[in-house]
Amino acid sequence: MTELPFPIDGTFLSSAIYEGVLSYYACKKDNFDCIKKRVRDITSGARFDIPSTGKNDQSFFRELGRQYQYTYGEEGTLLFLRNLLENVQESPKLESVEMQIGNIIFEKDAFVIGNKNITGLQLFKCDRYSGFTSLETNYTTSQITLRTSPEVALTLLIGVASSFIDRADNFYCFLFFSPDEIVRLYSERNNIDLVRKYFMVKDKAIEILRTAYLAASPGEIAIMELALNLKLQEEMNKYNLDKVSFMLFRIAREGNTYKIYEQIPLTLYRRIVFRDIVEKYFKNPERFIKKLSKIFEEKDKKPYFRLWNALRSLSRQQPESEASNVLSAIMNLYRFVILGDPQGYYQFLRELHNCYRKAETEGNEKKSEDYRRIIDRLRVS
Repeated sequence: MTELPFPIDGTFLSSAIYEGVLSYYACKKDNFDCIKKRVRDITSGARFDIPSTGKNDQSFFRELGRQYQYTYGEEGTLLFLRNLLENVQESPKLESVEMQIGNIIFEKDAFVIGNKNITGLQLFKCDRYSGFTSLETNYTTSQITLRTSPEVALTLLIGVASSFIDRADNFYCFLFFSPDEIVRLYSERNNIDLVRKYFMVKDKAIEILRTAYLAASPGEIAIMELALNLKLQEEMNKYNLDKVSFMLFRIAREGNTYKIYEQIPLTLYRRIVFRDIVEKYFKNPERFIKKLSKIFEEKDKKPYFRLWNALRSLSRQQPESEASNVLSAIMNLYRFVILGDPQGYYQFLRELHNCYRKAETEGNEKKSEDYRRIIDRLRVS
């Protein structure tokens, strides 16, 4: 059993720390430019930054910037980290970081990781409203301040940045490895190639979810699972990974703090029942799976934008006439891909036909033509 310096308990704080530590291991063969590039790549895809919450966060940015000779300029969290990393000459020593995250103490009104040089971001405290619940201490209702060493603070920021998906509605969304996956990867942390493979799959998952979140609808979780299972099959085959599990956090800002509203476990398998069915009933299974996955990568291009425009309209006072049919189509596709029910695929196509008929009846030639093209692209072959 690997001895873990910091408890892995499924909290945001724990997840961010280990995401940062494992990011160092994924870049261990290279210099610190690998970390900088990784942060640049992930953060540049996000449409939104993570804003600071006031004086407490500004103190964090100023204190940490001072440690690395960078002057804080009122940026959001991600932009601050990107700018800060340009001044950091080398990665913090892994041995030092691991020793510091194993050094946890309560000191008066502070929860200290490593040392108390840096005040923690409010985002790092989103797991709790007040203190820490424990039978052995009286910190449950206390106002506890998080303080860390500069190395731990930087590691936490790297963990947050490498897991940030985007803002969806009023939520900030993050994708971390699940606690079980963290334990496994940390025990294999010196197998750098393996750690990198998992991060490549995770980065692809973040890219997919950024797109899937644009289609806000009642079927949001189903859309996420569909997109990941269809589009990550190729990645998992490529890297020979049988299973990858994640924890998705949805966090909202309320005043001068952040609070967790939802934690969603997501487990993906390389071999799912869906593949067996496709191989049994379809002539070219790989081609068919790629056809389905195209739905989730062409949302802003014709004709698939019709599906996502209809789904988004469900939140409006006057949704598109075919919106309920599109939602039903997606839920039936979910039955097919996730639950392995072949009937779901035929119901999926039937609902798309209903969309086509409605548009045709309305005399909307452009819309009916788009739905006809979608159906043609998804024909069984």
